[in-house]
Amino acid sequence: MGGDISRPAVANVHVLSDFRLRVEFDNGETRIFDAKPHLQGPWLGMLKNFGFFDCAFPNGRTVEWPEGQTIEPDVLYDNSVAIAED
Repeated sequence: MGGDISRPAVANVHVLSDFRLRVEFDNGETRIFDAKPHLQGPWLGMLKNFGFFDCAFPNGRTVEWPEGQTIEPDVLYDNSVAIAED
């Protein structure tokens, strides 16, 4: 399923309202990721509790939560929208 195109790694993440993430990638890009469509099933569905979702942190490759949930870097990158830096 995976291609050989390497996606940038997550350098930093900021939780925004409405289950969105402001993700800073190691290639210098900053993008907004809407996590709502991905919070499905028993594992990622736990993140529907915003208090838990708010605990997101960068793990050197992607975004992770305290119980070990992650969203793959290619999903974060390919399903996010680039924002212009001021």
